[in-house]
Amino acid sequence: MKLLKRKLKYFSGTVGVDLAYLTRSTFWTTILYAINSLLSLASIYVIARYLPQDIYGTYKYLLALASSFSFLTLSGMNNALIREAAISKVNILETSVKIQLRWNMLYTIAVSLCAVYYAWMGNYAFALCLALLAIFPAMQYAYNTYGAYLTGKQRIKENAVTSIIVAITSSLSILFTILLTDNLVWIMTAYCLGSFIPTFYFYRMINAELKSKPAGEESITIKGLLQYARHLTFISAMPIVAAQVDKISIFQLVGPKELALYSIALAVPERIKGYVKSLALTFMPRLSKRDIGNIHRVFYTRVIQTLVIGFLIAAAYYITVPLVFQYIIPNYVDALPYARGLAITVAFAVVTTYTSNIFRAQKMIREIYYSSIFGHLSRIIVYPFLVFFFGTWGIIYALTAVYVIGFAQNIYLFERFARKQLIKTDAKNGTQ
Repeated sequence: MKLLKRKLKYFSGTVGVDLAYLTRSTFWTTILYAINSLLSLASIYVIARYLPQDIYGTYKYLLALASSFSFLTLSGMNNALIREAAISKVNILETSVKIQLRWNMLYTIAVSLCAVYYAWMGNYAFALCLALLAIFPAMQYAYNTYGAYLTGKQRIKENAVTSIIVAITSSLSILFTILLTDNLVWIMTAYCLGSFIPTFYFYRMINAELKSKPAGEESITIKGLLQYARHLTFISAMPIVAAQVDKISIFQLVGPKELALYSIALAVPERIKGYVKSLALTFMPRLSKRDIGNIHRVFYTRVIQTLVIGFLIAAAYYITVPLVFQYIIPNYVDALPYARGLAITVAFAVVTTYTSNIFRAQKMIREIYYSSIFGHLSRIIVYPFLVFFFGTWGIIYALTAVYVIGFAQNIYLFERFARKQLIKTDAKNGTQ
């Protein structure tokens, strides 16, 4: 083991990457991804076999409708806390959760109003499901912040193990419920409780551990944390809405069965993108500690590396995804063209995640706003029209264009920011 560590340290200096940390973080993130992928495949299999397409489409619509209001939560707290935990020794987890619980009441009120509307329209199943989604996700969004804290402290193993247990509990509760009934309200109850209960348990456990240690002065840290979290929350408002407009548009304009096909087609690409984002988050603490000059020196090398990795992943996905439909979900074979059409978004998701993490780690507020506004505002505006004229394919065309243009935009924004910072640094050094 010591020999391996020495070798990793030696090669780290050669390639300019901390290979020891990369190996450790990649291992646990990959374990988490593998287990989540198996759970996802099991869920897809059970859903395809036991749940009618219209019920599944309706279930995804209700989740999308409630999630479209999650911009009213303090969603930026997780990324802000990762950065703060990486550079600060102050215990701010409990305070950050209390702030979120108060803030997230806005989400609860908005989704509750939707529940009231459907109850008034006489659709009590929709109303009950939305009532559940108004309460439990609002609390879970706050309590799952412990994962961001662990990531910031580079406690990758603990974060992965707790995430695995939450994923298993959540998936099994939904799967067993689907095996017993196709009642929408019971399925939504399983979804809410299966995730909330283990999340709350792990938050209590980790918070108790932190309370047992001496507390530092947190007032200044909390003020800066909340200010940055608000920025990230406002920035993430449009992405949150944009991520759900496609599903809402398909349900309203095409119907629940077409939404079921689209949701199945998204399952594997979104799982891959989720893995990439989880792996990238483990490097945010390192990016937070580096100055912009060090990042700029290796930026284009990393861009090329992530592009190559992205296209290799996309090619492997494009070749193998038909096997998933053939052997696991033959009932949804009509979704295969959609699934393959999403391959290019997988390729560009890798490099876009890398550049976006730099923006957040370096607190590049203006660049984060600019990169967010174009892609997500365009989705919100054009998705309903594209679904109306082209059906589900309109969404896939738009997604591909947004990823490609967003990649080019992020490169430009980073280069402009880096040049300005380097000029300021040179001018400051010249006057000394």
